[in-house]
Amino acid sequence: IIKPHKINFYLFQKTTIIFAKLAYKKWIFGALIIPLFIWFSLMLVDYGANIQYHAQAGPIRDMVIEALVTRFDVFRNILKGASVEPKTIKIDIAFKNLQKIAYYRKVSLSRGGIKPDVKKEQIPAKLTYQGKTYKVKLQMTGVNLDHLGHEKKWSVRVKVSGNKTIFGMKEFSLLNPHSRGKISEWVYHQFEKEEGLISLNFDFVDVTINGDHIGIYTLEEHFRKHLIERNRHIEGIIFKPVVPLKIFNLKTVQEDPLLNKQLTLLLKTWEASINGDIKTDKLFDYDQMAKFYAIIDLFGGHHALADLNMHFYFNPITNLIEPIGRELGGLRYSHSNSTTKLSYNQPCETEICRLGFQKKLFEDQTFLEKYFRHLERISKTEYLKSFFKKIDPDMQIKMNVLYRDYPFYAYPKEYLFRNQNIIRKKLDPSKGLIISYSRMAKK
Repeated sequence: IIKPHKINFYLFQKTTIIFAKLAYKKWIFGALIIPLFIWFSLMLVDYGANIQYHAQAGPIRDMVIEALVTRFDVFRNILKGASVEPKTIKIDIAFKNLQKIAYYRKVSLSRGGIKPDVKKEQIPAKLTYQGKTYKVKLQMTGVNLDHLGHEKKWSVRVKVSGNKTIFGMKEFSLLNPHSRGKISEWVYHQFEKEEGLISLNFDFVDVTINGDHIGIYTLEEHFRKHLIERNRHIEGIIFKPVVPLKIFNLKTVQEDPLLNKQLTLLLKTWEASINGDIKTDKLFDYDQMAKFYAIIDLFGGHHALADLNMHFYFNPITNLIEPIGRELGGLRYSHSNSTTKLSYNQPCETEICRLGFQKKLFEDQTFLEKYFRHLERISKTEYLKSFFKKIDPDMQIKMNVLYRDYPFYAYPKEYLFRNQNIIRKKLDPSKGLIISYSRMAKK
């Protein structure tokens, strides 16, 4: 019988005990860590689902990318934001009415969008600005959930009661700044104004609701006669090019003999153009429309051509339609907004396109020439430099206001210069991209 050596047997026992302890510790470790890992994973999934549900993925992505661009400038931006005093408004809403808004938000989040039935509901409130209190009615506004996703900063339409106005407006929207690309839409409206197009009153204000400071909102003018008059035009019909035409302030229009007469003429001319009885130059102001499309190309903002965003004004002096641009989609570092396709060869996905108007415009040699000449003019580097030099003082003030809530924010001005370069290349006859323009230039 062979007996184990005493020393070896001792080592064998010791090793067995050590491994047993380690195995026991690993079992304890696994029993604790694995549930924690599963819990943490589920928390991440729930957090991600919550971000998607509240449409906050876009704002978070923008903030991260902008932070990489801004870097240490964020500290300077914080100081700039603290140094400026924005326009301040206070809104007071009865508790039960605030609960209604919260309910409509909850319904919209569950539906995945803001539907017309929710937007019809009007909530009475009081708005105070510069010591004066106004009775107003609030409505949900927007379509996508970026207007409601934030915990507190929900977009609303404001209608001022009686014959009073606020900021010279009877009706306007208070929007989450992310929904309009922050300063981007303001720059676009300044560009429209520079080019003599009808532009919306667009600003940034600090909002407090029921004593709770919410923060910076975008203020965007709605479609009323005040918009037309502020742009030095005579009151006329404002409408959306859908089927049937959506006429803004229809009741007011029908009750006014002159406006009602204009409406009858607009509908008659619109129908005649669809049927091919008159040419598009008898319906649209070619110069204004050509500038409108050229500016959209420069900003890469073809989102403005969507059915929900296209608005027109029927000028009672010329009896021609002029564009009212809005909602380009916003220049952001998280989006390229490259002008890969010019307006003349954009896919036909909108109502105005399906009705044939866009095709007729770009098939008309007179319109096409105006469009290309405006493209050539605004795509010059010096033009854009001069434009930014002109608006820079006001732009810095607006940026400082935004820094109060968005210190990481950065505006991708260089994207516009890049788009200019893309347009110039497309207009270069040597590239063979736009032969018709080359021929017109020779003439």
